Amino acid sequence: MISRDEYIRLSLELNLFFARIAKEHSIFIEAAFTAKDADLAREANHYLRILRQSAYA
Repeated sequence: MISRDEYIRLSLELNLFFARIAKEHSIFIEAAFTAKDADLAREANHYLRILRQSAYA
């Protein structure tokens, strides 16, 4: 059984990993939208700003 500290460390590393993936996906999604998808591009940009402001940026 792992220690409490090891569990916390592993949990934080996993959260950081998925936060970085979400941030990268937001960048790619925003860039892939065309002019007719401007609303969706703005929404992707909104989530990207949130991820950049988070502790995981």
